[in-house]
Amino acid sequence: MLIVGGKTDARIAALEAAQGKHAAFEALYDASEDPWDTLNPRFSYQSRKYNRLMAQLPQRRFRRALDLGSGLGTLSRLLASRADQVVGIDLAQTAVERARHRHGAAGSLQFQRGDIADLPGALEGCFDLITIMDTLYYLPDTSDAALDDVVARIAALLEPGGLVVLSNHLFAGGWDKATRLSRRIDRAFCRSPRLALVSRHWQPFFQTTVLAALPPGTQSA
Repeated sequence: MLIVGGKTDARIAALEAAQGKHAAFEALYDASEDPWDTLNPRFSYQSRKYNRLMAQLPQRRFRRALDLGSGLGTLSRLLASRADQVVGIDLAQTAVERARHRHGAAGSLQFQRGDIADLPGALEGCFDLITIMDTLYYLPDTSDAALDDVVARIAALLEPGGLVVLSNHLFAGGWDKATRLSRRIDRAFCRSPRLALVSRHWQPFFQTTVLAALPPGTQSA
């Protein structure tokens, strides 16, 4: 799965340079039914990540969950077992249409196209759970300032006490490019004054981090 992901990321970079980000992801899904092999039974890496993320959730029912970068909707479908309503958002309209086709029978699931860097203000305060798995690497700007801005936008989507759960590939002790970016993404969420760290778990080769939205007027220590 790591090899597949690396090849896919290289393909995205080449397509983006030639066509732009949105067109790159559309072209990726046009060329492959499952660009990251998330549904391929030969690979257990992605299913282990899904299972770990679900295991990190507290034992409670969620009202409305948001899956950012939902792809083919596999994680969104799992979240539907724990939430009354799940909204999956992905940059690629092709991915959205395939997710709708795969999971259309589940009435609590909704998929729509959207850009994580430009989500509508109408969504603010609407969710008590947000999941972000292997998504923020693909932002057009991953500088610290840009990451802080995206984190602030995501935090604003949560109601007080709501949770945001990150899952990113990460090699323990490694300082490869992907691991460095994963660490920077994690630090950006942890330094947000609107979020408090709840838990962090690492297993080969990814990290799952859970943070909670603070009530208005309070800040994390």
